[in-house]
Amino acid sequence: MTRRAVTLAALLAACNGGADDGATDTATDTATSGDGDDVYYQSLRLDVAVDLLFVIDNGPSMADEQQRLAAALPALVAALDDPIAALDWRIGFTTSDAGNPRCPDTTPEAGALVLSSCRDRVALGEFQAADDDHAAACTAHCTHTDADLQILPTRIDSSPDEAPRRWIERINQTPNVAGASVIAALQCYAPQGVAGCAFPAHLESMYRALADADDETSPTNHGFLRHDSVLSIVIVSDRADCSYSDEHAAIFTSNKVFWSDPDADAPTPAVCWSAGVACDGAGPTYTTCRAEDRDESGDPDAAADAAVLRPVAEYIEFIDEIERDKQLYTSDRQVLVSLIAGVPAGYADHASEIPYADAADPKVQARLGVGPGCVLGPPDDPNSVAVPPVRERQLAEAFAEDPARRNLYSACDASYDAAMADLAARIRGQLQPACMPLCARDTDPATAVLEPHCVATLDDLITDLRTPLPLCEAGEDPMGAPTWRPPAGSAHCFAQRVDPHGTATASPLDDMSPACVDDGFNVEFVFVFGAPLSPGTSLSATCELSADKRRDCPRL
Repeated sequence: MTRRAVTLAALLAACNGGADDGATDTATDTATSGDGDDVYYQSLRLDVAVDLLFVIDNGPSMADEQQRLAAALPALVAALDDPIAALDWRIGFTTSDAGNPRCPDTTPEAGALVLSSCRDRVALGEFQAADDDHAAACTAHCTHTDADLQILPTRIDSSPDEAPRRWIERINQTPNVAGASVIAALQCYAPQGVAGCAFPAHLESMYRALADADDETSPTNHGFLRHDSVLSIVIVSDRADCSYSDEHAAIFTSNKVFWSDPDADAPTPAVCWSAGVACDGAGPTYTTCRAEDRDESGDPDAAADAAVLRPVAEYIEFIDEIERDKQLYTSDRQVLVSLIAGVPAGYADHASEIPYADAADPKVQARLGVGPGCVLGPPDDPNSVAVPPVRERQLAEAFAEDPARRNLYSACDASYDAAMADLAARIRGQLQPACMPLCARDTDPATAVLEPHCVATLDDLITDLRTPLPLCEAGEDPMGAPTWRPPAGSAHCFAQRVDPHGTATASPLDDMSPACVDDGFNVEFVFVFGAPLSPGTSLSATCELSADKRRDCPRL
């Protein structure tokens, strides 16, 4: 039996100041126990929702990156399913193809979520670029066709009707896919092929995907984004963003201001760089590069309606609005934005910096407009070069949770496992610990460790039945690490963390989270569930309250 331990994060409204609506009910009350001691009653929601949107560049040079992403998805799922997190998650995929005058033969997704096995799309030629067959980007990790996989009907927040959705989810330990494991299904659904437009619109595709999630007329995206979820956006690309404004589409057809070769019959993707980026320094090496709003004449500092590429500030404001809406439910919720892009290995860990320079090879410079941020193969092959991100980097940096912790990972890394594990860790970092939001009484002040008197129950809101939870026992996980586990004969349990500095006892299991300690609380709860919970289940925790806060909670 797989245990599920929940550090109930971002669920205590009294602990984090978050607001409620009917779907996220959090009730608090004070009561009196049988012996006259004051207690505190807290009703909690048990699910922690995470929505992950992957925007995957499906241009001709993206085969290696898609194969590496598929290989790393087991690391992501393993981290999301960490028993200390117990996340209810859903993962959606879209491409970078939002349409472009230079790509009349592609079928742009324009942000629509894609849920189709790459095996089927190999047969349709979507992994063919020019004369090169890139089917291995799919088949290296996918063994299932659409006929093998079944998407089970599920509900969304805005409708009680069940229907198959265009995403993969695991809610309350129950996946919405049959015919293969969740990991195997994701490895088939993630690769998006290399037949997409070579002028990628990562930011516009992201915008449309999330905007359509609130559009009841969208057959693919409606309901994907939950209002109280942790939203994580991951852009995977090796090219410069080319999210253009429709009224300025001429920069790809008749207006040659941004073309590498004004005498050519068609532009190269270098137009995306020159139309939206400005670099400091005379070149060929630059100190830094930044997003620049240019008008059709190439002049900088253009007004939003005159900018040929849609200003990054507009995308930032859009994500800001989503973040503010989420903060109505959880006050310090942040939207997470990550890039797997053309940054050098070690950039995320501050071991390297992004190089901004003209390409040494004129062919690469003419094709891409800049030299590589990193390379996956021969540096004179444009398809092996990952362009340093600028517009996308500006968006990601605007939503960095910690300025000291970079949210950009190298597309040239041989493995994306570390990036996926770090992404999941950042998601878990959004989950606040389950602090007891009032001061619990120490039943034995003579000992060095707080000994509270708390009880917890699982409450069935339909039958009004309360089931007491036993205290957990200390044990070890399969890797030998200390963990909590239910006592023999019990499926569920709860534990109390009471060691504020990790020094009062030898065990790390009772070490409190810094957030609880910083707020002055003296008890933090952990809940372990060894089986799925029924819908409509909540949790109640009750503690005797201290009559001597100066002794039991001197910082509260």
